Amino acid sequence: MKNIKKPLLMLSATVAGLLMLPSTASAFTLSHLSSDQDYNKILKDDAFVAEGRFGNNKSNGDYELDIHTIEDNTGFTVHSQKDFQWVNGKAESFTLAYNALSKLVSYTVGANTLTYTAKNPFTDLFLRTRSATVGSSIKLDNLLLNGKSINGSSFAEKSSQDLDYLRIAGVKGSFTLTGDSIMNWGTTVPKNSNLAYQIKAVTTTDSTSVPEPSATLGLTLGAIALALKTKRQKQTV
Repeated sequence: MKNIKKPLLMLSATVAGLLMLPSTASAFTLSHLSSDQDYNKILKDDAFVAEGRFGNNKSNGDYELDIHTIEDNTGFTVHSQKDFQWVNGKAESFTLAYNALSKLVSYTVGANTLTYTAKNPFTDLFLRTRSATVGSSIKLDNLLLNGKSINGSSFAEKSSQDLDYLRIAGVKGSFTLTGDSIMNWGTTVPKNSNLAYQIKAVTTTDSTSVPEPSATLGLTLGAIALALKTKRQKQTV
């Protein structure tokens, strides 16, 4: 009994350590795309898209917040939506969280929370900003992924750069993304999605597979169990 007590303690410590590991790979990489064409070239499939758009910027009528998917058979499908009034130049905080076990997506802006249960996997997040009205701009900034600064932002301005994609590659499993969105506009008030941001969780044609924490845990426990079994067999010989 004493001979296997130490390995069992090691096994318990290993399990505890693995369960405390973050489920999203920390070694993510950042890059930028400047057009929808470049994005569509590498897009394989989408899991979900969280969006903030100008809408009609009123408390009723055309929505400003949504979670949607784009599917081949059904096209653009909005799964959840809310009204929201943007303030010119004000930083509005947002939180996008995903639970890998329940597949639950939770998207919060201000006092509004939208949810959706995802069906497809993903490996990358694309933060898309678009400004299509003269005198307007939009920026996603102060971004944290699982509490860690990603040292990047996405910015679009009609007078210079109408569209921007910030790609966070190497994301898989549970995550929490937080940040601020800042919309600015001039005398010409935007409409609908002419001033908007989207956070797209997708797989791409050049995605790098990252093992799920459950798979890593299973392989590790299997290896430890095999080692214990082998040790016990040697002791009985």
